[in-house]
Amino acid sequence: MKYNDQLISEMINSKRLKLGYWDKISHYWIVILMLFGTGFFWFQATKSYLNKLEPVIHSSDKLFNIGFCFLVIAMLFFTIQYRKLTFKKVSINFTESQYNRALAITCKEIGWIVIDKNNIYVSAFHETLTYFNWGELITIIKIDNGILINSICDPSAKTAILSFGWNKKNRNAFIRNLESIVLQ
Repeated sequence: MKYNDQLISEMINSKRLKLGYWDKISHYWIVILMLFGTGFFWFQATKSYLNKLEPVIHSSDKLFNIGFCFLVIAMLFFTIQYRKLTFKKVSINFTESQYNRALAITCKEIGWIVIDKNNIYVSAFHETLTYFNWGELITIIKIDNGILINSICDPSAKTAILSFGWNKKNRNAFIRNLESIVLQ
């Protein structure tokens, strides 16, 4: 994913990964799906209440409660997906060559494919190709005295909720490699 300077400064200030419109839709798809469930059950409850007809399968109260459960699940998934966009800040002093060596080692070790790189940030992709996860997008931004790092399920691929630990593994591998190179 390519970022411009304004977007990078926004991400540094907010400590949050910024996504494009369609990437946001993909990232929050499970929330949207749960809200459709809420709307469906509340519509059915309202329709049966206004028509003074009791539904055959469930009462209006049960339909309303099922819709409320979908709303609670949507709020839970929203919180989870929102938190995934937060950068992890690592305070470490490094040189450009140390940073580049850590990046090269991590790319070789885990199989990252660098999408875009400049003197401020790196955007990389890790291809997982499991049935539930199609890869991760890794973003690293250099800041004064450290880095900001984030790894999320690739929003431009098919929607995935679970990374099966790969997001944490991506972050920790780069941090570990950078720290070990700096300490040498």
